[in-house]
Amino acid sequence: MEEDGEYATQPRAALQIAADFLIIAGSAPLLMQANLATREAADQYLADSRQRITTSLDANDFLYALTSSRNYDPSSQLGSITAR
Repeated sequence: MEEDGEYATQPRAALQIAADFLIIAGSAPLLMQANLATREAADQYLADSRQRITTSLDANDFLYALTSSRNYDPSSQLGSITAR
């Protein structure tokens, strides 16, 4: 149950969707294709990643982070970035 965003237990479906979002956003398809060449390997990676992510993810924290990034635009400061 939810009371003003304070959950007694985390909403399972929301955490699974958030985990999928994070997996997709952080994926590197060519590397994953090379490392997970079989359907079984890809399925196991997905299951392991979902379990790892949902174990420590807080639904409200994820929503706050996602919302805060919606209008992020670093373009005005790109010229000040220095790197080797």
